Amino acid sequence: RLHVLEIYDHLEDCKNPEKPFDAFKVNQILEAKVIGFHNSKSHRYLPFSHTLFSSVTVVDFTMKPSEMALPELALTNGLPRPTLIPVGTKLMGYVELLKRNHAVVRISRHFTASLSLLRASTDSKDIVEGSKILRPNVLSHYWIDNSEDHSISLSGVDPSGRPIPTIETLTVGDELVGVVVKISPVVGLVLRLSSTLEGRVHLTDIGNYICETTTSAFKCGQYLNC
Repeated sequence: RLHVLEIYDHLEDCKNPEKPFDAFKVNQILEAKVIGFHNSKSHRYLPFSHTLFSSVTVVDFTMKPSEMALPELALTNGLPRPTLIPVGTKLMGYVELLKRNHAVVRISRHFTASLSLLRASTDSKDIVEGSKILRPNVLSHYWIDNSEDHSISLSGVDPSGRPIPTIETLTVGDELVGVVVKISPVVGLVLRLSSTLEGRVHLTDIGNYICETTTSAFKCGQYLNC
């Protein structure tokens, strides 16, 4: 098997990220290298040292130019353990599963990572089901946002220019994406800005005119620019 993340070194090398296998056709001869095995039933990846092969053992290949140029013993076999990847590292991956507050992103044959929808884009209009950045199986760029507790989180934009918002990092004039978590018709909106930070949009700050200062146009779970 040739996993889609074992074809290209860079997203720019893929002519059609929405259909990356369109570049190939049946009976086409390809040059590739064996990098391991996996169990097609349990989906567990197996090392070269594994000897208990069965009818469900599948050979894994790579045809990444960077891997093809390496001696066999130096093959990297994909990304290192996620917690060893520095924050800010740019990766290629795709949304595997979309959930209520986050997306599960496949970043290698072995690993997935979590993309909070609050970190998916700088524009709340992009954070809707069916949008290009959240469409399953479309190759895209992601950045390591955080790597702690044996797991990693991703950002859909370079975190060096958009760090995770905290009380310490916020400054007047910052533009953020928030999700509505509470609505009070007489007070305004409460927005979640990150896993550790919430903020309020007062009723008088919702619109420019008195007729616009109402919460009736909003609902919990809605993503907003603020």
